[in-house]
Amino acid sequence: MKYKSYRSRWFLIGVIFLHCFIIPSQLQAGSGDIDTLFGGGGAVFASVALPDNRVRVQADGKIVTLSSNASGAGAWDYAWIFNQGSAISRHNSDGTLDPTFGSNGTYTIGHNYPNSADIFINFAIQGDGKLLIVGRRGADYSLFRFNANGTRDLLFGNGGLVITRFTGFNMGSAQGVAFLADGKIITSGWASPMTSMAGSRVVMVRYHADGTPDTDFGVNGILIDNNISTGTVSAFGNEIVVSPGGKLIVSASRFAGKSSMIIAEYHADGTRDNSFGTNGIVDTEIEFGRGMVLQADGKIVVNGLSGFSLSFIKRYDENGLPDPSFGSNGVASITEPEPYPQARGIAHALAIDDRGKILTAGGRNGAFAISRYNPDGNIDASFGKGGVTITALPNSSISGLALQADGKIVATGFSSDATSGQTTLVRYLSDQASPTSTVSGQVLTPGGLGLRNATVTITHRDGSRRTATTGSLGYFSLSNVETGYAVRITVSSRRYRFEPQYKMITGNLSNIDFIALE
Repeated sequence: MKYKSYRSRWFLIGVIFLHCFIIPSQLQAGSGDIDTLFGGGGAVFASVALPDNRVRVQADGKIVTLSSNASGAGAWDYAWIFNQGSAISRHNSDGTLDPTFGSNGTYTIGHNYPNSADIFINFAIQGDGKLLIVGRRGADYSLFRFNANGTRDLLFGNGGLVITRFTGFNMGSAQGVAFLADGKIITSGWASPMTSMAGSRVVMVRYHADGTPDTDFGVNGILIDNNISTGTVSAFGNEIVVSPGGKLIVSASRFAGKSSMIIAEYHADGTRDNSFGTNGIVDTEIEFGRGMVLQADGKIVVNGLSGFSLSFIKRYDENGLPDPSFGSNGVASITEPEPYPQARGIAHALAIDDRGKILTAGGRNGAFAISRYNPDGNIDASFGKGGVTITALPNSSISGLALQADGKIVATGFSSDATSGQTTLVRYLSDQASPTSTVSGQVLTPGGLGLRNATVTITHRDGSRRTATTGSLGYFSLSNVETGYAVRITVSSRRYRFEPQYKMITGNLSNIDFIALE
């Protein structure tokens, strides 16, 4: 997957200068506004059409996206039969592709079997930077692992791939993945039987860190739940999260006359937690459930659509009961005020920030849309316009959402015009306090000697400045520099002149050296 870039080095410097020092709108930008210092004016576009996307942010601030053409959940997830396509990309924090990952920033599946049968659905990032991806190879429930540089981890399973088959079932797909405290891997998904007289079942599989089945879980590492769906009723496992107490919480789509989002809770060994909901199951009555996240206090937040017309966020306590402190008895209807009155279609992706505020995202009238709610379920009017931010990309919708350490919001989805479609990545500002970094380096004479008593000045995006004076060997250090933004660094001296430098602050920067002009 190649990403479009029209910026040369000098053009980028000019853009940063304009945004930081000339354009008032950037200085006055508020929470929910596009971060114009990201990519090309706030957005990055792929040159291929892969409509289903996930996004995660690494600990070092780099952004990883997974793109595929599989819907990722439910009975309609048969895109692999007709047309395959999956890709993983990694971007630096400024939106540029990371050339140290894959092939110039991207790994794409091959066109020849067996790789052409690989469909990537979801992924998680290990502590060592490796990527654990769930999906399928052909009709098989599969787990893939990649090294931090975007190559297959040949020490995992069989050449980076673990395939799990289920007795009595001829098709399966892994949909969700999480890590346990002991480093084991837990996945969720579904398996379809060999006979059409029976429905699909929710499954979970637990693995050791090397990809071998954990036989202490279920039966030989596999749990097939025959209670969420019985007989010809089908259920498809989607997301899985691990509670603070180590319990396993799975979201599923059940089809019994109509679709309904189910939440099921299990003990660590895979047995049903019957104290949760009704016999371990909660029926949210959301027809098209999309996202599920766990709050720090163990409460469960889900979102989705009902009847293709109304969108909801629902919150449940750790016992599976509607949380009466949220919205109206645990339910917040997504019906924001003007100028965006139409709620249909926006509840796809879901995230919770460090302050407990809930972000739900999707599409609104064919455009990217994100809404933010306070922890009590009321719309957060301080975000965007009346709690909503709209990005007018043509025929677009958000399918993945992630938060950076500085609170900025990264959204990925799909947009298309009359002739083609593009996987799209957009970043938005947040009012969450940004972390700070330290910038250090040395000021040198034309001959390479350290210059004493030179003044180093950093100018922030809001025009504020920080200064430091070099010591006897020309070294300087400036702390409390706002992370996540571009700054201008200048040096003044009685005797010498220096060219300014423009830097994107993504963390502590060292060896920022200045050499005097002749």
